[in-house]
Amino acid sequence: MPHLHTGFSLREGTGDGVETWSPELIASLDWLRLGELMRAISVHAGYDLGPSRVNLDGSVQFAMQHETPTTNLKRQLVKLTAWNQWGASPETLQQFVDELGRMREPCQGILVAPDGFSLAAKAHARQLGIETVDTAQVFATLCAMPPEQVDFFHTITTVMPDPVACGRLEIMPDCEVTFLHEIRTQELIVRGHVSGDFICQGSVTLEPGSTLTGSVAARSINVRDGAELRVQLRIVEGVSEAIAPISTTRFWRCLNDSAKDACRSVVFQPHG
Repeated sequence: MPHLHTGFSLREGTGDGVETWSPELIASLDWLRLGELMRAISVHAGYDLGPSRVNLDGSVQFAMQHETPTTNLKRQLVKLTAWNQWGASPETLQQFVDELGRMREPCQGILVAPDGFSLAAKAHARQLGIETVDTAQVFATLCAMPPEQVDFFHTITTVMPDPVACGRLEIMPDCEVTFLHEIRTQELIVRGHVSGDFICQGSVTLEPGSTLTGSVAARSINVRDGAELRVQLRIVEGVSEAIAPISTTRFWRCLNDSAKDACRSVVFQPHG
């Protein structure tokens, strides 16, 4: 049953009314939101991300890569276990290893299981070089971050709308923007710095001094002198699915310490 105010899919036995991060709160997130939290943490750590993929068993995965001083390009695959698997067994580990073995290029594996790993699974993971992550480790990572970053992550995983669709998207000069959801737009103009996954029905234009990182599917792309494009690029005749504004709901929270509990349930529709 989703939480009335936050939209959480609460697991049986978890509490209600939790206002800050905790291992229990992280475990109560539905699978896609937990996947987005992992993506947000990865972006904060300086990784470039590929698109998320939802498998038939409900597991969520995405690739990421990070250039380090000691290695050129380190590619990793992050996978969240199937939606009905709270923990990971040796069999779960082996399935993940088999999947990594079928990939075209070497890739280090990171397996995320909300309720953790059995002792046998942990031992198997160490032998195979697989990094294991549970909600306690995710919580510890969040605690080590600046408070404003933690609050931002709380917002994007609980109250922000999912995909974004618009007629024209423009990233202004000196702005740095990271989109954690797929963006569908008719026109994209980049004057600052942006990363994410973009589907553009028309043209993408990068002005001098701008950068675009991620993946782009567009009808045409214009890169001005001094701009930098670091994406998986696909030129298409046209986007089969029409770009149309999404009817979104905006959630506003009262941050006043003396605010009433009911303030969190106030919802404003877009207007103007």
